[in-house]
Amino acid sequence: MSFFTKLQSVIFSGNKSWLAQVLAGAGLGLATTAALTGFVTYYKSQAIANLGQLGLVSGILGLSGVDTAISIVIGSYLAGVYIKTFAGGLRMIKK
Repeated sequence: MSFFTKLQSVIFSGNKSWLAQVLAGAGLGLATTAALTGFVTYYKSQAIANLGQLGLVSGILGLSGVDTAISIVIGSYLAGVYIKTFAGGLRMIKK
């Protein structure tokens, strides 16, 4: 049993109403996003800063927008991981 499965069972065990489940899920998502934002921003800026140590080639790479491309690729990868990890637990609420 994974960490997130255990966490989900602890959070949702006492919450029988759908509103409590929605609010608990939103709070968990917000806390996770807040915790990971600083981590991702630091390592993304480190990767872009280390790109500047290439010398003369870095000017050409900067003009071509490689730093922006790296930010887009890293951001899309992390968005995909987030969707695969957390959206798998979502389910439709039936009336």
